[in-house]
Amino acid sequence: MDEAIHHGSQIKKVFKHGVWYFVTSLLTKASSFFLLPVYTRYLSPTDYGILGNLQAVGLLLPILLSLYLDAAFSRYYYLERTVSQARVRRLYSTHFWFVCGWGALVVVIALGVSTFTVVPLAKVPFFPYMPLVIVPPLLSQLSVMGSLVFRANLKAKEISIIRLVNFVASITLTIVLLVHFRMGVLARLWGAALGPLMNFVVFTFIALRNSWLRFAFDGAMLRRSLAYSIPLIPNVAGGWITRASDKFILTYYGGLTDAGLYSLSAQVAYILYIINDAMTQVQGPISMSALTEDTRTGKRKISEFLSFYVWGMLGFYLALIFFSKEAFYLLTAERFHAAYKAVGIIAGQYVLSGVYRIFAIIVSFHGKTWVISSGAILSALGDLVMNLALIPIWGQWGAAGSTVLSTAIYTGWVVYWAQKTDPVPINAGIVVTSFVVASVLFVVQLIVDGTGRLGLWQMLVLKVGLISVYGLMVWVAPGFRQVRRRLLSRLRTVMAFR
Repeated sequence: MDEAIHHGSQIKKVFKHGVWYFVTSLLTKASSFFLLPVYTRYLSPTDYGILGNLQAVGLLLPILLSLYLDAAFSRYYYLERTVSQARVRRLYSTHFWFVCGWGALVVVIALGVSTFTVVPLAKVPFFPYMPLVIVPPLLSQLSVMGSLVFRANLKAKEISIIRLVNFVASITLTIVLLVHFRMGVLARLWGAALGPLMNFVVFTFIALRNSWLRFAFDGAMLRRSLAYSIPLIPNVAGGWITRASDKFILTYYGGLTDAGLYSLSAQVAYILYIINDAMTQVQGPISMSALTEDTRTGKRKISEFLSFYVWGMLGFYLALIFFSKEAFYLLTAERFHAAYKAVGIIAGQYVLSGVYRIFAIIVSFHGKTWVISSGAILSALGDLVMNLALIPIWGQWGAAGSTVLSTAIYTGWVVYWAQKTDPVPINAGIVVTSFVVASVLFVVQLIVDGTGRLGLWQMLVLKVGLISVYGLMVWVAPGFRQVRRRLLSRLRTVMAFR
């Protein structure tokens, strides 16, 4: 049997495997950022508003199509693998055939409902817009288990290659339809639909070739999985409300143009999520594997990763908000320049979301999924109320602020119950110090930028200096003493080897 994935240095594994997730996500999920010069030339703020609303619908559908069974698959895959590969095949097949049947029914219902909900809100015709929005998520859900098997075995390279190939095909189709045929929003929709189709074909082929997928169905396995996943649905639905409801409310009060500018701000802020996701996708399986074999080892690894994550993500956060203005002015058409102002607020949620992901592993391991769901409900209700109260007054600023505050509520709730269930030691010297220093540097930059006394190059030098100060904190702050010792020890080893 292969060595358990939690053995060895998890930080090395986060770098080794996480870089694959990061690069692929950067090229695929963040492709909109790199293609801003093209998109903002051929698409208007109103087009971005339409896309934002349609993408919000696409984010909701996976919850309904699979009842979040992918979470149950991740939870029970390790357990079944310790029994036999036959049990893994039965688990895979059971989930696949259920999602296939149930998901097809949901697609038919969603297509009918969209005629009097999404169509009038987004101001688009039913065909081909609604089929392009509603059908691809089902294909994604039917392929997700294959990617989860790869991820559970830290096969980041293989997943990345598949995603990169899909990306090249999707983006090529999008650019051709957008630039040559001037198809506007439809170009983006057709391009986005090609990826799920290719994923479905590739992972279904892999599943059949490796005998993961068979004509087998286990009712007991399905009931166990649904008992695990259904209580998590409010969590995912709450996350959808937090991430997507603001676009609908902005469209209602401010119009598609305001929603479009906000959607563009969110796309740039999403880069921070990609970094977050690259790290936690590796750390999640490592922690779950460690907790399954030895709870004490698992908690120690979670504690170490938390310190590493907070310090690193806050550094990336500062870099993003410091240079978002220059990025918008350089990459987008003038009518989109004002969108940079909301990036810093929206991006804050992605620092927090990684924290609750880390602690959610504890409550998931102990089967207390109600913690995640109840926290999501509180967060979603708070976000909805704040959106309705703040968006009519402050528009995009109100939407961004509501998102961050609701994410903070969720994070606090999950951390509280995780620590109450099975406490993980938190290195306050690193976590708290990193938050304090990052906050001070952000305020300094905000004040200096607000005075308008420094020119472009002077501001750039200042921002680079502030980022450097944050990095140098490792060599000065008392909380990083142990980290410094490790770094110096490794440096001496390298120098002695030379």
